[in-house]
Amino acid sequence: MALWPRDERTKSSLPTKRNGVVKEQNRHYPNLEQGLVGAATLSEDDNKHLSWVFVTKPSNTRLKFGRQVNIFPATRALPLETARTNTQQRAEQGANFLRTYVPDVEIPAELIRDQLVQDTIRSRELRSFDPYLGNLLDIFEPQGTRNTSYLVFPTGETNRNLNFTEICYSDASNVVFKPSAAPLHTFPTPIQQIVVSKSQTDSNLAVRTYSCTKLFNMKHVDSSSRPSVTGLASLSRKEMGNETVVDIKHSPAAPGLLAVGDNGTVFNWDISNETKAITLLHEDRDSSSEAGQFWRLSLGTNASDYFLMSSKRVVQLDTRTNFAVDLFSLSMGKHVLTYVEDSQKDNILRLCSTNQIIWMDTRFPGRPLLAYAHERQYDRYLATRYLDQWSDNPVTVLTSRNNSVITVYDVSRSVDDVIQLNTSPYFLSSEFSMYQTHIGQQIAAHDHCLGFVRLAETGEVSYSEVLPSESQCKMDYTVDMTKDMQNLAATTGKLQADIGPMGRQEFSQVDLQQAYDAIFREHFQGTEAFEEETAESVYQMLDYFPSYLQTKELPVEHMLTTYDIAFCAGDEPGNASRADFLTESIVKSKRGYRAFKQGRLSPQLVKAPWHCSIAPVLQRLDKEFQSDPLQLMDYLEKFNLSYDDDHSSKVREYEQDSCQQLILDLALSSDVYSETSILKRGEVDQTLEVMTEALSLGDEPPPIEFAYLKPLEKSSTVPAGGERKPPESPDIPIGVRLLLQGWDAADPEDYIYQDPYNSANMPVPTKPSKSATQNQLRNLVVQSQRPPPVLASNTVTFSQPEPSSRTVAQVQSQGPFLPYPGIPLGSTLVTSQLGSSQDLAISTQVLPGPHGGRPILKKKPAKKRLGGF
Repeated sequence: MALWPRDERTKSSLPTKRNGVVKEQNRHYPNLEQGLVGAATLSEDDNKHLSWVFVTKPSNTRLKFGRQVNIFPATRALPLETARTNTQQRAEQGANFLRTYVPDVEIPAELIRDQLVQDTIRSRELRSFDPYLGNLLDIFEPQGTRNTSYLVFPTGETNRNLNFTEICYSDASNVVFKPSAAPLHTFPTPIQQIVVSKSQTDSNLAVRTYSCTKLFNMKHVDSSSRPSVTGLASLSRKEMGNETVVDIKHSPAAPGLLAVGDNGTVFNWDISNETKAITLLHEDRDSSSEAGQFWRLSLGTNASDYFLMSSKRVVQLDTRTNFAVDLFSLSMGKHVLTYVEDSQKDNILRLCSTNQIIWMDTRFPGRPLLAYAHERQYDRYLATRYLDQWSDNPVTVLTSRNNSVITVYDVSRSVDDVIQLNTSPYFLSSEFSMYQTHIGQQIAAHDHCLGFVRLAETGEVSYSEVLPSESQCKMDYTVDMTKDMQNLAATTGKLQADIGPMGRQEFSQVDLQQAYDAIFREHFQGTEAFEEETAESVYQMLDYFPSYLQTKELPVEHMLTTYDIAFCAGDEPGNASRADFLTESIVKSKRGYRAFKQGRLSPQLVKAPWHCSIAPVLQRLDKEFQSDPLQLMDYLEKFNLSYDDDHSSKVREYEQDSCQQLILDLALSSDVYSETSILKRGEVDQTLEVMTEALSLGDEPPPIEFAYLKPLEKSSTVPAGGERKPPESPDIPIGVRLLLQGWDAADPEDYIYQDPYNSANMPVPTKPSKSATQNQLRNLVVQSQRPPPVLASNTVTFSQPEPSSRTVAQVQSQGPFLPYPGIPLGSTLVTSQLGSSQDLAISTQVLPGPHGGRPILKKKPAKKRLGGF
């Protein structure tokens, strides 16, 4: 085999001074980049002449996408984005959850925080790259049938159902997809990898889940029936030396599997002769190759050869001798290997890393044929696929789980056995979104058609036809949807992201017919039955209603409305409540409304010492309020709902009953009664006051008489065997009585409040006579020399204070102070007798002017220090 010139001298790799990243100094194989020559050599042509041959040669052969068909609908919603909360907030949420559902267990918040930190770090790592997740889509081609194949993939909300879709190549121009709604098998845990055997001797299907790995035998019965699946064996974690399987391959030598654990240990699982034998083939003992939990298997050209890849190196192994040969390794740095493909017949092994694609000949370890920098973003889900259908030279396509971008690399060996890049890399444009993620991808190839089959994260399966750039679409693609599949598509078309229990409540459907029956129908039926049972009690209540206040046993300490009197006049209710207006009463019935219209619940029938109607207040609050029941009924009927002719008469009857009950409630609450009369001050018996005045030796005012609100001083304790004393009137101090004596002959209902600070609303005072002004000044001088005398109410009778004496009018003078409130306004003698306006107020502010401030003391001169020796 001819190789490109290379530098095989050993050079050391030293870290750079800036960031410590190791630079690759010894590129001893052609490493191509966009726009670079890469490699060149002299080659002898047919004429025995030497000419330059480059690793890149021009070519116009390209591929393109044709028709695109959706084969299977989505079966699950997109995952919900993680809430953007910090670790402290998540720790508090977890602690609140535990305290709510496990109140007996006390878990420290620090422990919860530590666990959440570890969970957050692990979740971020798995979102970036999950080493346990394999390809979830594969193609099963049964033996003996050339025109039928099956797509095998998981479905369901948790990927636990193993489903299939039949592909029928009926003729050279028609392809029929037959999806199935019923799964082949259901696993207890989600599926992580599906691998179909490519051997011609058996048709085995291996499925790796979270709990175990199961092996099935899949057979095609006929075109009209489903394929049969028979379980062969199961491989558990305990049988793998307590290691979790990260990748599996069908063994080409014998029926069974090759499995690698998360520690790099390879096992051979042989199920021939109806026995299950597990053999340890290889155990990674080199600590330098330890690369976490990422390990992948690849089959070689021979039946006994296979390859084991970690994140930094690839090892070639033999099942017969367990001899390991280092095939390729990466230098130290951030870039790692991501995928290794099975070796093809030309002995070329295709490797993929985070920065380049590498083609190697398995017969020459450590000497790659070619490498090409793909310039993709750092992605550990990058993978390569081998394609040799529509081109004389096989091509390599680069795919990723994180997006839908497909890049084609036309790399193959030429006639003179030198590997070359036939054309520059290019993308295959698709109608689907570029950022759509896929958890499974395969190439479906047949004699006359080729296509990409991709499984989306939502469970949707799509088929994209691949054609040469110069050809046109000639194939017809049909999806045979059964009735079950149509129902499944209609159901899953409404899927939304699961946001927890609140999401289930939001999208749940509940029949509230029973609740409506209990609220309305049963309620009204019970009301009608209650009215029939209490008919006699209503008539007794109407007879007892007018004389209730005169015949009741206990006095009432609060005011009563008409409804309260009617309620108390009837029997005690069966279901008592804290408030009478919320208690079920016999008054609120049809008979009660008829009695109200007949006048048997009229306020005039109640004989009370004090009565007041608040109907004017209700009319002020609502101008449409009418005291007449008939007019109020007409007003309330404006709010009735509009019904069609199909509605029953019961609805209108319930509506009319509600209006009547509202009218009854408003009418019975419009009148207020009191068992105690409210008397004015002039109407109180003055006998006690006259006797007190006769016995009084001084000018002390008499005791205060209260009208309706009477404060009582109640004793808190009662001696044993004694009787409770009647409440006594409180002893009002003389100062309070002196302040209140000005209101003895006044009427509070005649009092009119006027704002003392608003001079515009004040009445204009009349100008008093000269003699009256002099008398007021004389009285003012006398009052300023001695305190005012305290006069009893029997000697001087005060009238209500005039509003004009409380207000302060505007003063026409320019002085900053207002006149004395007891002196009439507009008098010139007042100003002349009082002097300047500053005599009536005390000011603590510094006056303006050069001599108006506080005296300024001179600063004490500082003593001069005498110097000298």
